[in-house]
Amino acid sequence: MRPYAVGSTLAAGVVGTYLVALGSGWPTEQARALAFATLLAAQPFLVLGARRPDSAWWRSPLAPTRVLVAALAAVVAAAVAVVEVPAVATVARLEPFPRWGWIVVVVVAATTTLWVELTKRRHPR
Repeated sequence: MRPYAVGSTLAAGVVGTYLVALGSGWPTEQARALAFATLLAAQPFLVLGARRPDSAWWRSPLAPTRVLVAALAAVVAAAVAVVEVPAVATVARLEPFPRWGWIVVVVVAATTTLWVELTKRRHPR
């Protein structure tokens, strides 16, 4: 049930972010960019949580691998590029949002995914 709960929470966060941005008068393309960036930004948190299904990743962290670091860097770069690089944003029909929106992206991505880490039992050493 845990994956369904996290997926539902993340979906609600992404849709909620989009609707709040629209309700605040943001252009559709900016609101869409904010929501899409939030969805992409959540991926590293999901990966970190999946690496240690029996314990919160900060309680007993696994050593990062080169593949993990490269994958996380690629996801972060893609999230920024799809919003901030004009050629990519145009193809995706997105527009850059205000810089402070990136704080919203990270906060929503983190809170909608990391809460489940608190439900994991401590891993015995």
